[in-house]
Amino acid sequence: MHVIVSDKSVPSCWAATFIYGCPLRSGRNLVWESIRNIARSERLPWLCMGDFNQVMCVEDKMGGNLPSQSSIVSFHSLISDCGLVDLEFKGPQFTWRNNRYGDNFIMERIDMAFANAQWRELHDRAMVFVEAAIGFESFWVTEEECKEVVSETWSQNGEGSKMYTVCKKLRGCKEKLKAWSIRKFGNLKLMIATTKDQLMEVQKQIQNGFNPDALALEKSLIKKLEDLWQKNAMYWHQRSRIKWLQMGDKNSRFFHLSTIQRRQRNQIMRLKDSSGVWKSEHKEIAEIIKLHFQDLYRGPPSRNLENMVSLVDHVITEDWNAKLTRAVTREEVQLAAFQLGPLKAPGSDGFPGLFYQSYWDIVGEEVFEAVQNFFQEGYLLKEMNQTNVTLIPKVLANRLQPFIGNIISEHQSAFIPGRQVQDNIIVAHEVFHYIKHKKKGPKASVALKLDLNKAYDRVCWDFLFQVMEKMGFDRRWINWVQQCVCTVKYSFMANGKQVCSINPGRGLRQGDPLSPYLFLLVADVFSTLLQKALLKKSIGGIRMKKRCPVMTHLLFADDSLVFLEAVPQYCSNFMELISCFSEASGLSLNVQKSSLFFTPNIKDSLKEEIKEILGMVEMDGDAKYLGLPLFWGKSKKESLGYIRDKIMKKIQGWGNKELNHAGKDVLIKSVLQPIPMYTFMCFKVPQSLCSCLNSAISNFWWGRSDTGNKIHWGAWQKLTDQKGMGGMGFKDFESFNVALLAKQFWHLTKEPNSLWARVLKGLYFPKKECIEAARGSTPSWI
Repeated sequence: MHVIVSDKSVPSCWAATFIYGCPLRSGRNLVWESIRNIARSERLPWLCMGDFNQVMCVEDKMGGNLPSQSSIVSFHSLISDCGLVDLEFKGPQFTWRNNRYGDNFIMERIDMAFANAQWRELHDRAMVFVEAAIGFESFWVTEEECKEVVSETWSQNGEGSKMYTVCKKLRGCKEKLKAWSIRKFGNLKLMIATTKDQLMEVQKQIQNGFNPDALALEKSLIKKLEDLWQKNAMYWHQRSRIKWLQMGDKNSRFFHLSTIQRRQRNQIMRLKDSSGVWKSEHKEIAEIIKLHFQDLYRGPPSRNLENMVSLVDHVITEDWNAKLTRAVTREEVQLAAFQLGPLKAPGSDGFPGLFYQSYWDIVGEEVFEAVQNFFQEGYLLKEMNQTNVTLIPKVLANRLQPFIGNIISEHQSAFIPGRQVQDNIIVAHEVFHYIKHKKKGPKASVALKLDLNKAYDRVCWDFLFQVMEKMGFDRRWINWVQQCVCTVKYSFMANGKQVCSINPGRGLRQGDPLSPYLFLLVADVFSTLLQKALLKKSIGGIRMKKRCPVMTHLLFADDSLVFLEAVPQYCSNFMELISCFSEASGLSLNVQKSSLFFTPNIKDSLKEEIKEILGMVEMDGDAKYLGLPLFWGKSKKESLGYIRDKIMKKIQGWGNKELNHAGKDVLIKSVLQPIPMYTFMCFKVPQSLCSCLNSAISNFWWGRSDTGNKIHWGAWQKLTDQKGMGGMGFKDFESFNVALLAKQFWHLTKEPNSLWARVLKGLYFPKKECIEAARGSTPSWI
């Protein structure tokens, strides 16, 4: 059904198509062609929704056989041909179920809504709720007057401490820049429209004959209009939070649509209170948010931490402490300033990193003196911690980084130089492959995938600082960290309005450069507990082969896998261990969202006993770890189909017609081609899938018209040539896969003592070099 929707009170109208897709694939192809015919003729804002009887990706189906890859590709082609974007959803994912039980139970997301770019712009509902809050605009840096305003404000003498002076001058800059911007620009959109009208009038005069004054004015207006367009592009780029395009790329329509999409996705329409009642009024939503976060960040009750902290080893040397607590230098502070994300969401002061980087010659000296004052006095002004002068935590993080690898257990791979996410992926894949195929033998095993509830937000400060002291950190260093952690203040916003502010009693601030390292110190205590429990034989791990290390756990920040011998006593000891750790650290295990997986050789009675002890459900076949599947089917192409789904979803989400070729070039290289990187580093991907990915990139590059793909003016192989050789420098996915596998092999030869290298050696080349490795009897896909 295709209709035109109009409202007398609104000047614009739009089109809507309501779909019921045929249950039979042959019939669906006819429906797809009908939708394409509508797209070719429809020029209005267009909404297309209904029951398509087709999933968009593997994740849109639970249970039963994997969906047909060819039908998914066909559906993606339809959406791309029509220039539509998925409007996504809120609430439960699946919209259809077969109402059967047990292994025959199936759920799918087949009811969807799509719209073209015009419809999304027309229905930007989020704009109604967002109040303008002027922070530091990126396009201001293109104006010399902005620098003059900053210089004038900063040159004024300040009273009080160095930190207070910097905070006061930042407030002054904010007010002066806000007033200057209103005088200088007013409304950018209105200025562009007015300038275009002026330009048209001048060009009409020129049509009457040679007029040197009109020609000079035309030249001036064209330059002004180009400058305004550039500023408009930067304005929407800043709000879109798109990181892969440089400021000033003239894709302002694309940035505008990205901003609309982000706002609609982040908009809170209603919330459920503690009594289970839905609330939709802004005041009610604000109260729910306030109560929730007050409870979340409430400090822990007093408790005995001595038993837990006593297990922590002293690892920090005097030499390390001397380097950690040395006097701060100008070079350190400037490096930290230029490591800030230029347009990363600013603090409550409204100044992103771009402000400090653009005007460091003006503000740098006083900012350095304020940071130096902190390191000398050991006191951080609370107002200073509300600004984007996260330079102090950044300096501390830069100092700690070289030593963190020697402090943290080899079972943790996050945020540590030299350790990579694929290290954990490889080991996890091998362990789950072993568990899945262990069908004989007296000993059974169980793998646990743990879900830690709001891990960063629940870290108890007293536990963190006592752990640091036991590790041997200098008292000055601990005090610096305390000042950074304990003086924070969180401000919460809903639909563009600030709803409350909270002084937390626990938790680590996400986005703070020091927080990841502090979290690792806390999580490492859990790793130490497991290792010491294994030595005491309180728990048993998994040894896949004689020469393999015993595996008890893998950590990547708060993503945790635990491997146990399936013995009831071991499982009880583990639950007691994690309960003690949770009480001390504040990290809370969400048993309902945690899951487990047994070896097939376990007896049913033992399985049920262990499930009761652990209180967890068994993993389903869609379980993932670090974004990759834990379980693989018989077909590698089907199992890796999610890569194609991710790339196609990105392409459709951005819209093919809203980017110029310069923008597409950066998007392909910075976003699309890195998507399968971790998979490509670990697995040899089928050639047919690589060809499918190459084709998707090629189609996106050349674009699509209303009648299908545009002409491909060059072969794919030519596009993969370097720009100096006449190509675009795109990566051929098959060659990219081989290159990344070769790189991983090189790491294997250079890091023979790493955990993942020892696991692979024990499995595939225990008495040989890695170059001589054989597949073995039951090899994985590594």
